[in-house]
Amino acid sequence: MRETGVASAEDQTRVYRVGAAPALLRVVEGPGQGSVLVLHRAVHTVGRREGCDLMLPDPRVSREHLRVERDASGTEVVDLGSTNGTFVNGQRVQRCRLQHGDRIQLGGVVLEYVEAP
Repeated sequence: MRETGVASAEDQTRVYRVGAAPALLRVVEGPGQGSVLVLHRAVHTVGRREGCDLMLPDPRVSREHLRVERDASGTEVVDLGSTNGTFVNGQRVQRCRLQHGDRIQLGGVVLEYVEAP
C-alpha cells in the first residue's frame, strides 16, 4: 500500500492457483490414436458415446467408460461401471490417482496421462 493510504493496482494484484497443473490425455494405441484431450475442466468423460469429452470408437469401450476428475490435489480416473474395466499401468482400478506418464487402458485403447512441466 502506498503512503497515501490508497492501494495501487499492484498492491491489489493476487495470484491464485485454480486446479491442478495443466494436463492432457493422449491416445497412444488403438482407435483414435493421436487424439488429445486437454484436461481444462474439473470433470471430463471418456467413452464410446458421441457426447463424451473424448470419444473412442472401440466396441470394447463402454458408452461412458470413465471419468477424469481434477482438483488442486491432482487428477484421478474413475471407472463408471464399465463392462471391460479400466486399467492403469496394467492394474485394474475403480479409482486411481494419476501421475505423469501413467498408461490407462480401456478396451483396445491406451491413453497416456501427461502433465505440463
